[in-house]
Amino acid sequence: MPKHIDWLSSWIKAHAQLYGRDHLEASKTFQAINDNTKFHQNSYLLTLIGKSLYYYGRYMQAQQYLETALMVNPHNTDALMPLAVVYEYNQKLPELDKLAAQMGNIKELNSEHWFVVAESCYAAGQIEKAMSFAKKAIELDERNIEAQLLRGRICLQLKQGIEAISYFR
Repeated sequence: MPKHIDWLSSWIKAHAQLYGRDHLEASKTFQAINDNTKFHQNSYLLTLIGKSLYYYGRYMQAQQYLETALMVNPHNTDALMPLAVVYEYNQKLPELDKLAAQMGNIKELNSEHWFVVAESCYAAGQIEKAMSFAKKAIELDERNIEAQLLRGRICLQLKQGIEAISYFR
């Protein structure tokens, strides 16, 4: 047995909690790994803590972890989408605009990047642009759940209930 892998059982437990939708407990378990191992301030681990808190509905706490994850690793695309949504929920529209503006510096945008721009447009009330960018995000990755949910919210706002249901499914 290799040395220094006592954290592994906690890692497995935290993922089981996350995928079992016990998000608060998952965030606590990931936080314990962050506090008690050499993985302290690891971008991936901070993202998992932030996502767990986001899924649980603790948006202010999630924002702190997701921002820190992006500060540690500015190329962390896993933290981008939940951070964009959290900014909107927390009414941090200037921060969301700054995040979207950073997408202009990227040569090749992926699904996550298009989603951030779409979320920013949606928060600013630019529904048609948001729809276009969310569509682009889905074209690049049809399994982009956040883009699908955004598309559903946009359809609801446009009074297109049947289309919204298909995106929410």
